[in-house]
Amino acid sequence: VAIAVVNTIQNIFLAYNLALLQQEQLEVLVDVLVLSWDRIRYQEVRQESGQGGSFDLLQSKDAYLNDSTNYLLQKTNLQNALRTLNQAMSLENVNQVYQLSDALQIPAANYQMADLQEKMLPHNRSFQDANDHRD
Repeated sequence: VAIAVVNTIQNIFLAYNLALLQQEQLEVLVDVLVLSWDRIRYQEVRQESGQGGSFDLLQSKDAYLNDSTNYLLQKTNLQNALRTLNQAMSLENVNQVYQLSDALQIPAANYQMADLQEKMLPHNRSFQDANDHRD
């Protein structure tokens, strides 16, 4: 039972962090869309003033459409990640939407294998049970 609880907590934790990652990626793509739109406006002004051609404007519009497609795909990825989180938490309504308030933080640390094993072994039920069966 303890292993099932640990695995469930781990699945929820991983699903939550995946949803955070997808949300961060969506926010980046929003910024990219704004920049793409600004580039279109810039190319239109250049074309009106005779400094730019229609080819540059068409390239900017193509980039904007590609960025829009990426945004929509990422939005779907976020929805799927939230659905996975709901499933990990065993909610009946897997389509429930959350506003994830945490920021994705990746600590920059140098890990030593011996230190990690020392911290992991006493707290990991899977390893404890495996060692109990060996005795």
